[in-house]
Amino acid sequence: MEEINPCGLVTVWPLSKGGRMFPAKEIMTKKVIAVKPDTPIYEAIEMLVKFHISGIPVVDKDKNVVGLISEWDMLRLLSDEKIDKNATVNDFMTADVITFDEESSAVEICEFFRRSNKRRVPIVRNNKLIGIVSRHDILKVILDLRKKL
Repeated sequence: MEEINPCGLVTVWPLSKGGRMFPAKEIMTKKVIAVKPDTPIYEAIEMLVKFHISGIPVVDKDKNVVGLISEWDMLRLLSDEKIDKNATVNDFMTADVITFDEESSAVEICEFFRRSNKRRVPIVRNNKLIGIVSRHDILKVILDLRKKL
């Protein structure tokens, strides 16, 4: 079952029962690049290019996750002639974001990736951003498991 926070923006994937193999807190990137909703969109694009990433969590002043901005969200900048040159991340971000908590397992996150077209998920503690897990991180877990066989 999904749990929705009071503002209705962020869905936290439920924890499964049982043990935790490779919890998110052990595989996530902890130094997360994040932006605020009022960040100029072109500044966000520069960050994607500079850091070779394909998406960035959007947080409020208290580090609550309020959205996600990805390359896909920004593609319309090239073809939409009506876009304001002062556009912000808020104008493009996806506000309905799935997050996982730090105790969620790599298996849970992997299952989510397999059912969606998402490439990354923010990891939260009390809805506050503490990390991010990407498909690439899950692939590293798969390789680690293979080495142990």
